[in-house]
Amino acid sequence: WAVAKGFRRQRVQAEAVQTFVEQGALFGPSEVGGGKTAISLRCVGIAIEDGYQRICLMVPSQVHTQLVDHDIGWVRDRMAIGCTFYPLGGKSPEHRRAVAGGRRGCWIFPYSLLSAKDASEILEMIRPEVLSLDEAHLLKNRNAARTRRVLSYCKTHKPKVVVLSGTMTAKSIK
Repeated sequence: WAVAKGFRRQRVQAEAVQTFVEQGALFGPSEVGGGKTAISLRCVGIAIEDGYQRICLMVPSQVHTQLVDHDIGWVRDRMAIGCTFYPLGGKSPEHRRAVAGGRRGCWIFPYSLLSAKDASEILEMIRPEVLSLDEAHLLKNRNAARTRRVLSYCKTHKPKVVVLSGTMTAKSIK
C-alpha cells in the first residue's frame, strides 16, 4: 500500500530489514540520511509480528520529541509497525515506573534516561526482549553509566539487538 502512495524503501533499508528478518539481529552502519529511523521502526514491527511482547527503542534525547510527534506517524503511513509506543522522555520517575510494566509494545527510551538513578530498575520492569539502539555510537564509552547499564542488561537477559549508527567509529576502521 505504501508503494501505491509513491513510497519505496532505499536499498540499504530493505537490506537491513531483511538481515533482521533472517538473522534476528542487525548491525547497521548506515550513512547519515540512510533511513535509520525507518529501519529501526520496521524492525520493531517485525519483532511484534514475530511474537515479541516488549521492545525498547533507545534514541538520542534531541530526537525523542520528533520521533514521537512526527516520525512514528510518518513511518506508520508507509510500513507496518503494529504496536503501541510508550515515550519515556521528560517523564517523572513515578510516571516512568507506572508506564514500564505489564504491557505489550515499544518503549521509547532516550539515552539520557540511562544516566538516571532508576534506569536499571525501569529496564528490569520493562524487561525488553528486543533492544533497538538508534545512533548506537552514543554507547561507545564502556565506562559511562548508560553503556554499563545496557551491557549489563544484555549480558543478563540476552535480548535480540538492532544496532544502527551513521558514525559507528570516530576514525577509520583501522
